[in-house]
Amino acid sequence: MVLPARCGKQTHNHVASYRCWSAFLGGEFGVLRRFLSPSVRDKIRRQIDKSQKWIGTLGAAARMRDPNDATRYFVGPFRVRSEDAFVELEIKVQLSWDQTRHYRGSKLYYRVEPHHHFSEPECIFFWLHHNGCPERLRLVIPESARVSGWIMLRLDVLPLAEGAVELLHCQLAKAGGPHDMLDRAAVLHAMKLHTDQEVVQSIASGRPFLDHYPQALSMEIQPNCNLTCAHCPTHGKPELHMECNSMKEMDVGLLAKIAHEVFPHVDCVNLVGRGEPLYVSDQLWRELINHLTRYGAMLVVVTNGTFIRRRITAEVLPLIETLSVSIDGANPETFARNRGGASFNRVIEAIAYFHDLRKRACLPRRPKLSISWTIKKNNVAELPGFVRFMSQFEPDKYFFRYMVLCEELEQDQSLLDDPQAANGYLQDAYAFLEEQGVEIVRPPLFNTVSRKEPEAETSCASNVAAPADASGRERMRRCPHMFAEGAILAGGAIMSCQAYFAEAVGNLTTEPDYMSVWSGQRMQSLRAGLNTGNEWGQCGECWISQMRCYAPETEQSEQQIYSQEQLTSLTMKAWDLRNCTRR
Repeated sequence: MVLPARCGKQTHNHVASYRCWSAFLGGEFGVLRRFLSPSVRDKIRRQIDKSQKWIGTLGAAARMRDPNDATRYFVGPFRVRSEDAFVELEIKVQLSWDQTRHYRGSKLYYRVEPHHHFSEPECIFFWLHHNGCPERLRLVIPESARVSGWIMLRLDVLPLAEGAVELLHCQLAKAGGPHDMLDRAAVLHAMKLHTDQEVVQSIASGRPFLDHYPQALSMEIQPNCNLTCAHCPTHGKPELHMECNSMKEMDVGLLAKIAHEVFPHVDCVNLVGRGEPLYVSDQLWRELINHLTRYGAMLVVVTNGTFIRRRITAEVLPLIETLSVSIDGANPETFARNRGGASFNRVIEAIAYFHDLRKRACLPRRPKLSISWTIKKNNVAELPGFVRFMSQFEPDKYFFRYMVLCEELEQDQSLLDDPQAANGYLQDAYAFLEEQGVEIVRPPLFNTVSRKEPEAETSCASNVAAPADASGRERMRRCPHMFAEGAILAGGAIMSCQAYFAEAVGNLTTEPDYMSVWSGQRMQSLRAGLNTGNEWGQCGECWISQMRCYAPETEQSEQQIYSQEQLTSLTMKAWDLRNCTRR
């Protein structure tokens, strides 16, 4: 412990006393516990607390690196004054490209009483944005520390990653002065953390009314597309392609309305919808990037890959959380058939460009590359070789799904009527990716999944009770989307879910704000209906819920979460949307 030079003999006596008692008694009195009465233990603990709190008034807190973990620091204690608003940190990290793969954020633990222990509930999660150079940031002081008037800190800079860490500076700071931008970023960060915490509680309790925003927003910024992929529900047929391409992109004013209200609360904005999000005007793209930068939200892009070079530049890259590229074939012929005539080589070159860009950027938070693959009869045999070929670009994630049948033209490509055709290829691909440590969102294999025959009526109208057994209703209760992720289309329609043809529950061009719809009666009805006889039809027969199983409250490994035994039967109604009435 380093003390300021102005501290006199009394100060050093207090510190020595605190050190002596703490070490000798072992925190919880060690072996002496059984020889001390409760009243004596309480008296000693109060004396230690008094010494620690007194040390916190000195104005220069101690900073000590954990001898067992070079990426961890203990700092404090601090006296929290009324004018203190932030914990100010200056940190320098040095991570290699391989090490950035495991960086999943940093943690600042705090305790507000000397005898408390550091724990996950009292932890501030944050991200670093610079690699190889000092970064100064601020975090809002917890309210419990204000009440206590005292705080001790533990900084875990790289809790899941390896790398070099140096804590250059740590102090409590008041608002204002030359750090207004840091103050604003800290306040926005606190708002997003609050939303994250509320979402977790809402999913656990299943409460219908939400007084918080979603933590992510799926947004369609324009419905147009440059491709006509055969299995696409909105551009797979010429007449649908022409209809969607005649629609306008999102109005700049509407985007601003969404951004000013919702972006301060969300962690990321997911660009997904009926069209290709990067096939957008320069003006709207610039406005979107400006809003994301202003409100500290990250960007997830689901793209066909043809406009990556135009839109994903070195300036935009730090905003990218995930770039998800749809590739449904491992050779030019299969790719061209499934991707509406697009060039396989052009998309692969774009992926290589993005991979090179993110490696040269040297960011601690690696922009993720995700590959999306729709499993069809004409491409399932190519999947094992494809994942091996793509390993040169180090994808962070794969998203596999069976084809959702939307058009008669693609009926012969569905594997639902030929389940054994897929298993061997999927097992091979899954095994290779697991060996590489790549994250996989995957559907179950077919060999243990029974199938139901399609019912006579295939209407998908909402507010119709969906027949489901107990396991099916339990599965749907785990679905987090209606608690955690909002969805809005280019024209302002607010959707109840991100699934194909989900029902609209309002429109932002006529509603006063997004929150009035997100917490309104229609969404309350949707949430309250889960696992009841009033469950909406779009939930009872949802391909997203049948594709994966959401983990219950107990801790489970990823292998358990995706095990076949926990997944319910596939139903033809969920995967065959040719007659869906909401189209």
